[in-house]
Amino acid sequence: MTEVLEKINNPPVRAVLEICALVSLGLVGFQFGPGLIGSLVFAALLPVAAAVAWAMFCSPKATMPLSLAGRITVEAVIFGCAAVGLALTGRLILIGGLFAIVALLSGAFKHYIDG
Repeated sequence: MTEVLEKINNPPVRAVLEICALVSLGLVGFQFGPGLIGSLVFAALLPVAAAVAWAMFCSPKATMPLSLAGRITVEAVIFGCAAVGLALTGRLILIGGLFAIVALLSGAFKHYIDG
């Protein structure tokens, strides 16, 4: 069974999810920022903060690699914030829920394969 699972190409799915999380955080930052300038600042800072955290702790070439539990925690926070943020916008509740489910399943699959 593990050999079959290893042949499934999960990295592209993870990459698309990471990009979706960054876009979602930008949308959430824009929607909930105070005023136009605040919205633009939040729309830029939220995805940048998530990308920096991901690069430092979760990427294959992480500068400060964490244990499996630490990586799962950082991923859960980033994907969770993106999913909850989408749900809080009011118009994207279904998309936020689906995003959360796909991110959870993809993460579980990745960490199962990685051991």
